[in-house]
Amino acid sequence: MSNRSVVLLILLTGLLLVITGCGRQKAEDMIKDTIGGLIEAENEAISNAAIERRMYGEEDDSVQVMSSEWPKEIPGEYVAFDYGSHIQTVQHRDDGNWTILYTATMAEIENYEKDLAKAGWVNDDNYYDTPSMLSYDLGKRNTSVSIGDPDLDLHFVTIYLDNNDDMQDNKALLEEELEFTTGDASHVVGVKIPDRYPHDFCPLYEPSEVNIAMESEDDEFIGYTIGLLSMDELEKVKGFYVGLNPQETNDMGMLAVYIFEAENGTDYASVTVVENQDEGEKEFLTAVTISVSTSK
Repeated sequence: MSNRSVVLLILLTGLLLVITGCGRQKAEDMIKDTIGGLIEAENEAISNAAIERRMYGEEDDSVQVMSSEWPKEIPGEYVAFDYGSHIQTVQHRDDGNWTILYTATMAEIENYEKDLAKAGWVNDDNYYDTPSMLSYDLGKRNTSVSIGDPDLDLHFVTIYLDNNDDMQDNKALLEEELEFTTGDASHVVGVKIPDRYPHDFCPLYEPSEVNIAMESEDDEFIGYTIGLLSMDELEKVKGFYVGLNPQETNDMGMLAVYIFEAENGTDYASVTVVENQDEGEKEFLTAVTISVSTSK
């Protein structure tokens, strides 16, 4: 029901009370009752619409529709949403993650955030940072809350429980090399350092784990992009690249960029070293991104 309809009904109610000679206090009470009834009707309409918008049907083979709201199979570390009206719970067959749908007020959603914080979950503002999307981490697990219908009193809420480590998922996806072309250039992406990578020109920091490796080539140049993750402290990694005598250095504290140029005046490399700012348990302390361009 639109705001215009609500206002019109309130005005008509007030006019009827004047015509029928009701007292002022009685008129105010009846108007309040009318407003309350309209709000309840609107919320009920939202709830019914949310049920109609259920994300998954029984015929959807990608998920298993669960009969219970919060199945016992959900790991105990996750915090149950004890608010609002439950709509549907499904488990995704491909990764074992969960999606749970509700309708709830913003106050109820804020209470759930308090429940998460009390249970030790950390608000991950670096990953999601919008009023309609919340993200909380606990080790390798993630709880994300998507809030629909932001302009209404009652919201359509989607809670997604991710039981996997995204970084490891990405690595698994890249175990097999991906080859593609853009324009006149060809590219190979994976997690294996390319055989032609120029280690002497721009050494890779050790110990570290390769998160991504990309080799690109056209008629004139060969380019490399390497992503490394290390459990060594930021300053130690910085010291390694400073010791290689870069031509340019830009150190901004928790992030530093080093530029290397070859004697031929054509080949160059940039190394970005950044500290992991995530709170709680960390899978790496320092990330290194290397970009190299060499001429043929």
